Amino acid sequence: MNSDTTKVIMGIVAIAITFFIFPIIMDGCVTILTDSGIGSYTGLADVVRVTPLIMYVGLLFGGGSMIWSGTKMTNRTKSGYASAKAKYYG
Repeated sequence: MNSDTTKVIMGIVAIAITFFIFPIIMDGCVTILTDSGIGSYTGLADVVRVTPLIMYVGLLFGGGSMIWSGTKMTNRTKSGYASAKAKYYG
């Protein structure tokens, strides 16, 4: 298994982990937001409300970019462009 295949597999695993961990993150945020003393901390409620979005988008972007990186490199190395270029320029 080469590094490109590993990138694709790790990207898929990262996206799968995102879908499994998101409900846990949401549950934790709801627990924090329902605490009666949250109003005494300046800005904490706003940070907690935006945290799930940042985590979700960040993990999906990371997994997707890993998959894209692995497929981009795999497609480029498997194409005939490099070998045709080498034959032509010799």
